[in-house]
Amino acid sequence: MNSSAAIHMEDLAFALTDLNVSTTILVPSPDLSAPLHIFKQDNITIIRLKTSNFKSTNLFKRTLFEFVMPYQMIKTLISRKILPNHCDGIAWYSPSIFFFPLIFFLKRKYKTSSYLILRDIFPQWAFDLGVINSKLIFYTLKFLSLFQFFIADKIGIQSQGNFQFLPQFIRIKKEIEVFDNWFTPRIILSNNFKELSKNTNLIVYTGNMGIAQGLEYVATTIHKILEKNSVACTFLFIGKGSYKSKLQNFFKNQNYNNVIFSDEVNPNDIPSLLSFSKFGIVALDHRHRTHNIPGKFITYMMYKTPVIVFTTLNSDLANLVLQENLGIVIDPTLETNIEDILNFLSLPINNPSKYEELRTNCHNLYSKRFRSKTAAEKLIHFFSKT
Repeated sequence: MNSSAAIHMEDLAFALTDLNVSTTILVPSPDLSAPLHIFKQDNITIIRLKTSNFKSTNLFKRTLFEFVMPYQMIKTLISRKILPNHCDGIAWYSPSIFFFPLIFFLKRKYKTSSYLILRDIFPQWAFDLGVINSKLIFYTLKFLSLFQFFIADKIGIQSQGNFQFLPQFIRIKKEIEVFDNWFTPRIILSNNFKELSKNTNLIVYTGNMGIAQGLEYVATTIHKILEKNSVACTFLFIGKGSYKSKLQNFFKNQNYNNVIFSDEVNPNDIPSLLSFSKFGIVALDHRHRTHNIPGKFITYMMYKTPVIVFTTLNSDLANLVLQENLGIVIDPTLETNIEDILNFLSLPINNPSKYEELRTNCHNLYSKRFRSKTAAEKLIHFFSKT
């Protein structure tokens, strides 16, 4: 389970188990050879169901396969009769926006309430960034996204600013609250990045490198930092994505040997890496109008890693970073003072007490808002009332 959504579900399931709740997780699995695979551990049952490959880069194919995905899952669940006899509540994670037939089926079977954990405001963000250019496609997908709101008894958005992007009649009729992202710390076991620990000022980026991140500006800013050569830094990019090769070529052409790229790593490698990383990079394309508190940001908070955030100053993420004193915010739409960034990057050496204050603030915020137990307790509280 290496994807952000999979890790989220795993952490939430274990947190629920710690609170004496049995959990069944249904997972669409296009890479499965058999129709299904069942795995049990403690009070957790994971049911992987064979589906079409909805991970296609072609937008039309991906939309089509995601649309049929829940029906394929329902068919297998009915034919194999593998669902538990009793269920006190249904929580599901969006994206995808197309799970609504499956949730409707489960609600009718168990006659229980449902909680929608809404992460992306899709298709709004894709339209804002030009991933979707056709207004016809945009409005069609927006219409289809409404069904998940109709069948949800409660909706959890990841940031307060996203409230405005829900349809007005949904805001009036449905119960909506901020449901923060969550993660559970991993024990430091890996030594895979041991060689990098020799770098005194390692700055790491983890996660997807695609259009949603707006990494062109990140690359330009790093180039300016390295060009100044006043603060010794090593930048490590971990992950995959459509922009990764462009990023690699950009730095290769600049002949920098202190910008390193690595593929996706096991989540258990991250604690070791962040234990000696001085800063973590978070990047969101400035065209985003919806708000996002990325999983990588919470991971940095969890392991006391101050952040360099590339986003607009009017975003919820920027406000959080500045209010809680967690790092520096760089707005791609405004002129950047490179000296301010260099001064910030020199904190571990030139002002270690200030740097330690940032680290403490990061961990305090994680403990206050982003623990898996907090998310589990919120779900239990809701289902206990319904």
